[in-house]
Amino acid sequence: MSRMRRHGLRIFLISSVAVTWLVFALLAGGMMFATYKLHHQNVKLQKENSDLQTTVMFELEVLSLGREIRTQPRIPESSFVAADNYQQQLVQNADTQQKQSLILKIVQQYGEFQQKALAGIAEGQVDLSYAIFSDLQSLRAINTTQLAQTQQTALQINRISQWWGIVLLAAAGLFLMWGSLELWLRIFNPIIALSRTARAIANGHMNVRAPVLRDDELGALSETFNTMANAMVEREKERMHFVATVAHDLKNPLVVIGGLAHLLDHKTTAATAQEQSEWLGLIVQNTRKLEQLIAELSDATQAATGQIQLNMQEVDLSQVVKKIIKEQAEAEKTHELQCEIQHVPKFEGDIQKIERVVMNLISNAMKYSTRGSQVAVQLHSNKKWVKLHVADEGAGMSHEDLKKIFIPFVRLEHTQDMAPGTGLGLLSVKKIVEAHGGKIRLHSELGKGTRVVILFPVPRKKKKCVVNLRR
Repeated sequence: MSRMRRHGLRIFLISSVAVTWLVFALLAGGMMFATYKLHHQNVKLQKENSDLQTTVMFELEVLSLGREIRTQPRIPESSFVAADNYQQQLVQNADTQQKQSLILKIVQQYGEFQQKALAGIAEGQVDLSYAIFSDLQSLRAINTTQLAQTQQTALQINRISQWWGIVLLAAAGLFLMWGSLELWLRIFNPIIALSRTARAIANGHMNVRAPVLRDDELGALSETFNTMANAMVEREKERMHFVATVAHDLKNPLVVIGGLAHLLDHKTTAATAQEQSEWLGLIVQNTRKLEQLIAELSDATQAATGQIQLNMQEVDLSQVVKKIIKEQAEAEKTHELQCEIQHVPKFEGDIQKIERVVMNLISNAMKYSTRGSQVAVQLHSNKKWVKLHVADEGAGMSHEDLKKIFIPFVRLEHTQDMAPGTGLGLLSVKKIVEAHGGKIRLHSELGKGTRVVILFPVPRKKKKCVVNLRR
């Protein structure tokens, strides 16, 4: 039922179009049927009117022949030509049992009348002519009744077709009014509400949400819009947290550098060589931290905007990985680093950015796993790819976490308290690897650790062109 309600707007529009076409079909069908019936009645009216005229003309001929009988008993055959034609037409047009019986009687009487008139027998001629005339009057009355009935039927059909059209048009009007109201409630009202909400959010009212007026497609759109608005609020919170984290990470080295510089400037006695060396070492160390942080921020910004600039040169990834592992092993002695590094083909790349990729992966593996656990680093290659594997035994990630791990500023709830961060590290890694034509793959299980695989393409060997020069 919920799925059907979700498709309510589509069903409404399809139903509206179907009903509109049904009303149109009924109206057109009714008009066509009425036109056909009226045409049939018109043909019938013409026929019955012709029958009536034939009957009247036959009556007139019979009267004329009756008057002629009174003056002369014998009538020439030529006087019966018109009457014979009218008689034949009456016989052909007899369409009911009653008319057929009456016309048969008239034909018999007319035949007897014609035989006596041609033979010159005067006896009974006048009575026959009156009998024929009387039957013709009866036939005319039948034709007149049928003509009136046909006219009445035609009027009824015409009236019914008019009412049919009026009823259908009224039904179409009511349906149009109902459809307009439903259109407003289902489409325009939610769209206007959604537009107002979007305008309010654009003006800075981030807590405003679109009302979900109906459980249909536009309701789903409003819910999606609200989800997007909630995500925007969360991204803004994460962005502010990022700014605070960056400010904190920048502040600590600056405090150390500023404090040491102030101490050197205001020390009353000259600092010993050991003190100067120690303090300058701390200044250099914190300066390198600032440089590294700024470089990471620069990479992250370029990654987020898709404008990564690469300083291409030949990269020996085996040496890069060994160097980073040595530095990490000396700086962080909290984990057991297991290395399996094979010699791999060299390729073109930005060595500084690739160093930061390797540093980020190993640093993350150590930050988000318990002290004393193992971090495994493997480097090998095949014909197509140089593969770097970094695996830990840390907190791991769920399937849902993997979907949002590359979203800028996003930090996972169950790991954000384990170590400080900006939420841009893995995004930066992904963009740098992709800028080199590579791929990144994550395999993780919550509570069992994470395995990150980086793939760099092996450069194709250039084929040597051998030219044979013949003298």
